[in-house]
Amino acid sequence: MQRKINISLFLLALLILALSCTKELEVDIPNNDPKLVVHCFISPQQDTLKAYVSKSRPVGEYGSTENLNWWHRADIVENAVVVISNSVGESKTAQFVTEDTEYSIDKYYQIITDGFSIQEGETYKLSVSAPGFQSVWASVAVPLAYDVNMKFKGIKHIDNEFNNVFLYSFDFTDLAGAENFYSASAYSVVDGWEGNQYMYNTAIDEYFSDANFDGKDIGIQFVSYYDIDTTHKVVVRLYHIDKHYFTYSRSVDNYDEMPFSEPTPIYSNVENGLGCFGSFTYSTYSFTIEP
Repeated sequence: MQRKINISLFLLALLILALSCTKELEVDIPNNDPKLVVHCFISPQQDTLKAYVSKSRPVGEYGSTENLNWWHRADIVENAVVVISNSVGESKTAQFVTEDTEYSIDKYYQIITDGFSIQEGETYKLSVSAPGFQSVWASVAVPLAYDVNMKFKGIKHIDNEFNNVFLYSFDFTDLAGAENFYSASAYSVVDGWEGNQYMYNTAIDEYFSDANFDGKDIGIQFVSYYDIDTTHKVVVRLYHIDKHYFTYSRSVDNYDEMPFSEPTPIYSNVENGLGCFGSFTYSTYSFTIEP
């Protein structure tokens, strides 16, 4: 009995000691004022440039990549001043546009490139300001488009219990001595068929670089689920994208919404804000495919 009392008193003493050692910690919560979020991707092959300007949300509110990809549909800032300029001091101010699309209302800032063309190899700066926000800016150099000697390598038919798969293979030659970043798409054109038939890129990463392939041939493959038994065309478009575009797109693709995983930061090259100012060019290749 005496032993039980001694143990109880010992545990009580430990509890009192633990409570007496408890301290209140003051944690400095970082400033979470909304920032301007800017997304703009420019190309010499565009007649119209679009810049989407919105405001940031509190930490944790973006719960999925779906929300990340819909930045231009919510929290739009409609009273911003958006200016694009080149390295020789020429500039153009964007106009705010509200466009009724099939599924929603799209709001963005528009720049008509007439009189202010986007040139390969040129560096551009995008500046955005709006009442109640810090001004933001970003710069990007437009990549050069060059002939990559795109070649059609063949079709492989894969028949499984679920469906027929037709694997179209191509390769192209990377430009040696430069850091290059790419994305690719393809579609087929068949006489008598309505519209173009989109083909799916088989790559794990939609955006890829020439790391480990400098100056070498790089293979790309596209999947079609259509058994085309007649002569048809396949059109391949290879995008040359800048490093900001590449890094941002890969970080969005790698964003993980699983609650027990490490958070993945989304890349941004926008000073004082968030988002991406990127650029791209593209080359188009058409192949006539015999059955």
